[in-house]
Amino acid sequence: MTKMPDRASNSSSRRTLPFLNSFAAIRHHPRWMWGLLTIAGLFCLYLLAGFFLVPDLVRSQATRWVRTNLDKQISLGEIHFNPLTFTLDVNDMAIVGDGAPMVGAGHLRVSFSPLSLLTSTYRFGELRLDRPIVRAVVRPDRTINLVELVPRTHSEEPAPAIRIDDLAVDQGHIFYADESQPGHPQAVLAPVTFTLKDFRTKSDKGGVFTLAAQSRDGEQFNWRGNLSIAPIASQGRLTITTLKADTIQRFMGALLPVTLTGGQIGLQADYDFTYGAAGMQLNLSLPDLTLTGISIDGKDMLHGTVALDRLNAVVGPVTLRSDKGGIAELKGSMPRLAVAGFSVTPRGLLPAEGIRLQGVTMTGAGIDYRARTVALGNLTLNGADIFVRRARNGALSLTGMLPAKSTATAAHPASREGSATAAPADARPAAWKIALNNFVLSEGTVRLDDRAATPEAKITVSAISATANGASSNLTQPVSVHIDAKMNGGAHIVADGTVTPASKAGDLKFSLSGLPLTTFVGYMPAMPKLELRSGTASASGQVHFEGGDLAKLRFRGNAAIDRFSLLETSTNSPLFAWRSFSLAAIDYRNKRVTIGQAKLMQPLARVAVLPDRSFNFTALMAPKSQAAATAVPLQASAPGPGAAAPAPKTSAKASAPATASFLLNMRRLDISGGTMGFADYSIEPNFQARIEALRGHISNITNRPGQAAAINLSGHVIDRYSPVTIKGRIDPFAYGQLTDMQLSFRNIDLPVFNPYSGRYAGYAIAKGKLTTELSYKIDHRALEADQHIVVDQLEWGQATDSKDRVPLPVRLASALLKDRHGVIDLKLPVRGSLDDPTFSIWPIVWQVVGNIIEKAVTAPFQLIGALFEGADKAQFIDFAPGAASLPPGSADALGALAKALADRPVLKLDVPSGPGTAEDANAIADGRIDQILMADEIKSGKKADVASLDADERHDRLENLYSNRLGKDPEFPEFSPDALKATPGATPDMDEGDRRTLLESQWMREQLRPLFKPTEAQMAALGTARAAAIRDALLADGTVDPARVFLTTATGAAATDGHSRVALKFE
Repeated sequence: MTKMPDRASNSSSRRTLPFLNSFAAIRHHPRWMWGLLTIAGLFCLYLLAGFFLVPDLVRSQATRWVRTNLDKQISLGEIHFNPLTFTLDVNDMAIVGDGAPMVGAGHLRVSFSPLSLLTSTYRFGELRLDRPIVRAVVRPDRTINLVELVPRTHSEEPAPAIRIDDLAVDQGHIFYADESQPGHPQAVLAPVTFTLKDFRTKSDKGGVFTLAAQSRDGEQFNWRGNLSIAPIASQGRLTITTLKADTIQRFMGALLPVTLTGGQIGLQADYDFTYGAAGMQLNLSLPDLTLTGISIDGKDMLHGTVALDRLNAVVGPVTLRSDKGGIAELKGSMPRLAVAGFSVTPRGLLPAEGIRLQGVTMTGAGIDYRARTVALGNLTLNGADIFVRRARNGALSLTGMLPAKSTATAAHPASREGSATAAPADARPAAWKIALNNFVLSEGTVRLDDRAATPEAKITVSAISATANGASSNLTQPVSVHIDAKMNGGAHIVADGTVTPASKAGDLKFSLSGLPLTTFVGYMPAMPKLELRSGTASASGQVHFEGGDLAKLRFRGNAAIDRFSLLETSTNSPLFAWRSFSLAAIDYRNKRVTIGQAKLMQPLARVAVLPDRSFNFTALMAPKSQAAATAVPLQASAPGPGAAAPAPKTSAKASAPATASFLLNMRRLDISGGTMGFADYSIEPNFQARIEALRGHISNITNRPGQAAAINLSGHVIDRYSPVTIKGRIDPFAYGQLTDMQLSFRNIDLPVFNPYSGRYAGYAIAKGKLTTELSYKIDHRALEADQHIVVDQLEWGQATDSKDRVPLPVRLASALLKDRHGVIDLKLPVRGSLDDPTFSIWPIVWQVVGNIIEKAVTAPFQLIGALFEGADKAQFIDFAPGAASLPPGSADALGALAKALADRPVLKLDVPSGPGTAEDANAIADGRIDQILMADEIKSGKKADVASLDADERHDRLENLYSNRLGKDPEFPEFSPDALKATPGATPDMDEGDRRTLLESQWMREQLRPLFKPTEAQMAALGTARAAAIRDALLADGTVDPARVFLTTATGAAATDGHSRVALKFE
């Protein structure tokens, strides 16, 4: 039984039969048909090979080439080739290195024009990379891994020309790591997009490209332009936004001298770059360059931090052209640069303690390499604030920011200079020329905190406005400058002129006003007991200077110090003060200064004796040396009134005044409203006096040798009724060579001196006026001084209980010195030499005054005798013993004394009227004895003189008287030979018998005297009679008031040289 074919077999048979039929039919077709069939078959084979063989071939060739030339492994995903479009697609390709992909892509598409094989240029219609990755790593040895992708072998044949119609990179990923840097910084750019249109390697027509990339930190990079290879050229725009300073620091920090700690950068650059056989040329402009929030740590370059809020700049056009010889041309401009918020802070200080700028603007800057010029255009600084602190050791805070000099630089400066100078002169390039057209500083501030000053000084120079025009690297050219500033909110300075930097010379016109002197107390010499309370300085004029050469310094203008006050801290009272001290028409040059006119308004000087008896002005004086402080006592006694002090011998070789190294000439000084006060706080109650309304002028004040200043000043003491005048000529810088001064003080009320009179005189002054005229002449150190002192109507008041009063009867002294008009008139001439170390005028004057007072008290009659001739002889009236009649000559002396009393109406005179002396009693007894002895002669009217009797007769009469009165004969004592030799009244020719007779007579008289002596009443009557005789002689002419002559029994006569002396006494 035959098996029937199934349905599938029948179907197959039906499909095969037509084919066989067709083939059979073809065999009968023409030969061209066979050609078509062959082509179709080859095309099919091409398609089969393209679709199925090419991918494997690409994989194998790529793997082998990478392995052979790169020694790497390449991984390839699916590979597709379209032979119809000649397009190759490769997925997930990557070249692996160090265990990670170095480069790779998620998808690669290459579209090639096979017809370009018939031309000299290979043409790619499309070249596209999707999701490419690049992993670039800088190894610790500073080699980069991507170098390993460079083929080991290179073809010697020239590379074919290539044309790419469209190249695109999409969603790219670039990973970069630098393991050679500390911290192994990393960065990722993703996504990265790149397009390139119509790129040709053998054409000067450039392909248009775009590049866009972004980092993980949001940093964006955009690049647009065109690119050509033959020649190498590119034009386009590069835009970078929000580039982090930290990114630059992480990857380039080791190369930078500073550390970037914050901020971001943005820029936009337009360029045109060409590189060919002729060299390289770049045209560049940056329409926008922006730095925002930049912060920098100085690291080793700067010991501090820098902060920049914002910087905007417009740069370009810039042209750079080079050839084989190097830079052929570099020319560029920067139309504008603007900085906002710039600060530099030294390490360890607060942000406010450094340098700050609110803004910086520069316009019109440029550079020309060929001309070697740099133009800085116009530079403006706004709101500059500089803080400087000076430590106690003198170190400045800003200098602490500077790095220390390297050892090599400091140790070998000569080697660098030597190498520089070794180059031949013609090999040195021309010097660069730098020019700054205009510099402007506005609202500047400089703050100084000086802790090295005592007390610490704080100086602020604010509102600084400064301009400079024409500054350049040619330092020999003058620069026009202008400065306007304030100091500590009050002082104002303005200066205009020119300065030449090379010579440090300049001419400036300036004005300074309201400068407070208290600001500079810390720089003045220490004055612990004084305080500079106020004072402002001002000046204006023109100054010319040439570096530090003082000989070429010149100033012409005016200056003033106003409202000056220097106080004593102990009393809080001014020591020196004035309202205004101005100098006009000042001309200083070459160590010479001429002042046309000076005005001193309301000056105040105050001299005070402090409670410790020191002077207030000693706080201004340097301590004297031991030698200068040792005073030489004045040995010579001062002369009496009317006499001149002895002139010490002057040095025969008195040195002439040396010529001053600095010459001063002030033509006139006007003084108005002056006050000079004196106070004594060492006495109770305190004493105060003032010379007020001091006015006048002093002309020709100079330190030229031999020149004298003319002085004409006036004022008043205490009140306007006590005028003071000071006139004359004096060399103020060598007064010892030339002085001729007259001073007068008139009508000064003496009660103002009660604090002194009560303490030292023991009495207050109730009334009196003082007038003095002083004259001082010094000619080559020889002094002639005359002091004329007049005290009018001095009256003493109540006595004080001062323990310091002088032990002298001051009332008597003043009475002795007063004339009949109540005036004490003293003239005190002093002569001497200033070369005598023991000579000092005022100690001598006061010693003369003291001597006058002392002599007035201790020797009043000597003082009166100097004024009234012979009156001094009336001090002692010598009566004969037992007599009451005036001795010869005493009447004239008493008459002269009467004239003195008449001229000294305050004086009173005491005349002793006490009982007579024992000598007076003996004389009276002897007189009575003599009357009895000479009774016969008296009766007969003969001469009754006992002395006329011879010795024996006298002896006999005494012996009779002795026997009659005593009732016995005398019993003479035995006289020794020595007694006989010393017999009183004996003459040399007397023998022993005569001497014995004389001694016996004397003995008998002594025995008889008690019987004949006067009574006490008789002795009192004798004293009264003598006093009356003196009084009558004084009052004889009636010029003396009898009430001023007092007879006093408190004292009497005194035996003196065989007389009874009555000593008169003033009261």
